[in-house]
Amino acid sequence: MSDADSQLIRRALLQYLFSYLTFTDRLEHEVVNQTARRLATGASGLDLAAELRLDCYRVYCDEAYHSLFCADLMQQIRHFEEFTFDSGGNHPALDYFHRQIEDCLPEERPWFELFFVIVSETLISGVLSGVPHHAAVIPAVRMLVADHAEDEAGHHRLFSRVCEVAWGQASAALRVKISSLLPDFIVNFLSPDTPAIRAILSGHFTQPATEDIIRESYPEEQSRQAVASASRSTVRLFERIGMMERAETREAFERRGLFLRAVGGRT
Repeated sequence: MSDADSQLIRRALLQYLFSYLTFTDRLEHEVVNQTARRLATGASGLDLAAELRLDCYRVYCDEAYHSLFCADLMQQIRHFEEFTFDSGGNHPALDYFHRQIEDCLPEERPWFELFFVIVSETLISGVLSGVPHHAAVIPAVRMLVADHAEDEAGHHRLFSRVCEVAWGQASAALRVKISSLLPDFIVNFLSPDTPAIRAILSGHFTQPATEDIIRESYPEEQSRQAVASASRSTVRLFERIGMMERAETREAFERRGLFLRAVGGRT
């Protein structure tokens, strides 16, 4: 491999790292901590036990720290590397989230935000589970992701409990609206960040070549299976609270490959 090829790969990896760090930073302070603050302070309107509310304060602190260490690592890298990061636009999950929130009635928005946060905090990300054990990843990134993964394991348990409480207190109409949006949010959250990948590749390849690389690197069926696997625990949580009792909801999840596969074929 030539020096030019090595530099190209290095730059592409740095760009993709920045894509991950930027998304994590924005997700925590734009979405998760807005909900964590409302839950902790009682502003959410949910009837939560005092113990749960205190745990939400802890989540608020954890997520603020996750944003900080992402920003800190990016600043350190910029100190040693001269390059410009191009995200290609919003991450698909953030783009979907903001579009749907804009279409909500004001009184519905906290509920939709809450369930989007429940999704983000209960999914088992391949990045969080795999990167800390990957020897090819630089130690600073492995340590950052491992620390994040340790916190998220506790957040998963907390937001599973919050989900049970919230679903029990949501109106029938809200349940229908929320459950109709969650499958697409899960898929957007777990699918490859193609806008960022396209921006990274387009600086080095033609547009047709870029699209070919994306298709070959992320085969549709393989991506569907990865999303189904990573969403298994979240879909089981939704099944356990009764979200899948409506046929329309089951069909919406099935269309996205998130129901039958995610719960081992049970209906």
